[in-house]
Amino acid sequence: AISSAIQSGESGAPVTVEGGTANPTTACAGDTVTITANTPEDGKAFVQWAPLEGVDFAQDDAATTTFAMPATDVTVSAVFAPIIIGDIDNKVYTGNPIKPLGEVHVSLDGVDLALTADDYEVSFEDNLNAGDAKVIVTMKSPHAGSQSTTFTIEPAKATVTADDNSKTYGGEDPELKAKVTGLIGEDTLNFMLSRAEGENVGEYAISVILGENPNYTVTPEDGTLTITPAKATVTADNKTKTVGDADPELTATVGVLCGGGQ
Repeated sequence: AISSAIQSGESGAPVTVEGGTANPTTACAGDTVTITANTPEDGKAFVQWAPLEGVDFAQDDAATTTFAMPATDVTVSAVFAPIIIGDIDNKVYTGNPIKPLGEVHVSLDGVDLALTADDYEVSFEDNLNAGDAKVIVTMKSPHAGSQSTTFTIEPAKATVTADDNSKTYGGEDPELKAKVTGLIGEDTLNFMLSRAEGENVGEYAISVILGENPNYTVTPEDGTLTITPAKATVTADNKTKTVGDADPELTATVGVLCGGGQ
């Protein structure tokens, strides 16, 4: 009696799903069974339901699909595959988010399934400043799953050139200035200028001291502060003496002497 009941479909047969769930979990021949693949592990995608003799899936590449229950036990298997994102060339900081969509090439490892850009969505994170930018690929229906990778945004190149300057011996130092080239948009660079110590006539290096500039590789170019001699006059004082007397002390008047010289 039990055997004939099974054959007549009056008692359900079990439905086993590897990598997913079934509703119902027991069914009679001809019943509609809905199967749903588990959420893929990170970096993997649902590909399809493995072919099974006697089972005709409504859509074999859909994560959720149906089939008509045959008159036997059924074990169906969800097929998952690693998502592969091809290498993306390094980029250079531009001041704007970098989205190299044309270089995002996606495939499924070990699966003969040609993907197109219509099969997945691409998003980006941390793709403005220099450093590692993240690419996230999310599979579209009927597939599911996501994968991520990174590409490098390299710093742009900039130069800070200290302006040459001069002053007269004894005078105040002029304001130290520099020219900056290579900046993008409204960006600024973090740096300061300092000159070598010394107040005597001669040449003194003006150094560019760099701070942190993560979006730029900065080349510093030093300048020169030249201290030139001050102008002074030495006027011999007129002197007189009486014939036969010793010469008077010879003296002079020094004018416009800067810097405390003697």
